[in-house]
Amino acid sequence: KFWFQNNKNIDGYDPRGNDLNIGKEIGCDQVFKLKENLSVKNHFNMRKKSIQSNISFNRNRVLQGAWSNLTIQRRHNKNLDFDIGAIWGFDSGKQFNEDFNAKAIGIKGAVNIFLNKIGRISSEIIYVNTIESNDLSILPPEALNGYALGASLKTNTRLHYLLNKTFSFNINFNTINDSRYDNLITLQGELRAYF
Repeated sequence: KFWFQNNKNIDGYDPRGNDLNIGKEIGCDQVFKLKENLSVKNHFNMRKKSIQSNISFNRNRVLQGAWSNLTIQRRHNKNLDFDIGAIWGFDSGKQFNEDFNAKAIGIKGAVNIFLNKIGRISSEIIYVNTIESNDLSILPPEALNGYALGASLKTNTRLHYLLNKTFSFNINFNTINDSRYDNLITLQGELRAYF
């Protein structure tokens, strides 16, 4: 599956004004089945972005780069499957009138446990190391899929469970440990009723 996107939209994240976000992206998703319960999935994209601020010229930034996620997917049985993969990417561009050139490499693992068709536990762990060759202290938020400089460790665990035909609940537990967040933990819960 191949795709191409040509975006031009307004980002309204700043209450004092909006930024013009212009971008192009091309990519592909490929799945190769190796055996009955074993496959390899590759997600790859190349992108180019330009952010033009209405607030300050210093907020303007441009970048271009690529991102790849190569994953081996294994279905162990009807109640368990797991993935292991490699992540890499690079971005270069300009922010604050300075050039940046950054790259990231990492690994990830995920497991899904199915609870007799009434629930599921999904857990993922990602470790990514990001470096910048011009000794800059920060990167644009769009660079390298949002990963901070240095080592990043993220986990995400989700529980979905059907109590009966009317009620279900979801619990999300996330952790981030990187140069921006020191052992950040978030917990969200949701109870749903169907009538």
